[in-house]
Amino acid sequence: MVVLLDDQPFIRTEMINELIFQYEQYVSNHKKLDFVAAMFGNLLRPPVLLSKNLFLKLITLTGDAGAQGIIRQNPDLNGISIIYEDRKAFLILIQRKITNWREKEGYKNEHEDTGCKSLDSNRH
Repeated sequence: MVVLLDDQPFIRTEMINELIFQYEQYVSNHKKLDFVAAMFGNLLRPPVLLSKNLFLKLITLTGDAGAQGIIRQNPDLNGISIIYEDRKAFLILIQRKITNWREKEGYKNEHEDTGCKSLDSNRH
């Protein structure tokens, strides 16, 4: 299963295909692999491919920890990461937050460009 965020419109098909390809290559050599994750800025980020042996852990998740929560809570998992340099691919849209802030601050123009925020908390 490939997990993506619904507010990451810049994830390309090629990225998802690469996750799948790397997983298939790894397991074709009869090696156990629990996940393949994208990495940007030394952080694992969606999209992430999870093997079927993680489905039970996935359906028992609560809150917003997501796949990253599974990976962090299970250090014995065998996974690989693919490093990406395209910062734009890892931007998430936060239009709702921007709209709420504008309304609170008294801005009336809601038809401006959609704002983006990096998943990396150190960069904006």
